[in-house]
Amino acid sequence: MPGMVLHQDASTHAWVPGVMWDLVVTMDDATNEIYSAFFRDEEGTVSSLLGVREVLESKGLFCELRTED
Repeated sequence: MPGMVLHQDASTHAWVPGVMWDLVVTMDDATNEIYSAFFRDEEGTVSSLLGVREVLESKGLFCELRTED
C-alpha cells in the first residue's frame, strides 16, 4: 500500500472488571482500518514495535507512523 500512514495509540482501561490493561491499536490514518490491536499490561517500546511488526507482516511497508504522547 504505497503512501500508507499509520496511527498508533493506547488506552488504559479496566477492560475486565478489576484489571487494568492498555489496548494498543495501530490503524490506517486515512481509513481508520485497524491493522493491529492487542492488550498489554503496560504500553511501551516493545508493544509499539509489536504493532508495527504486525502491520509490516500483513500490509508491507508504510510511509509514516504517528503516535500520541
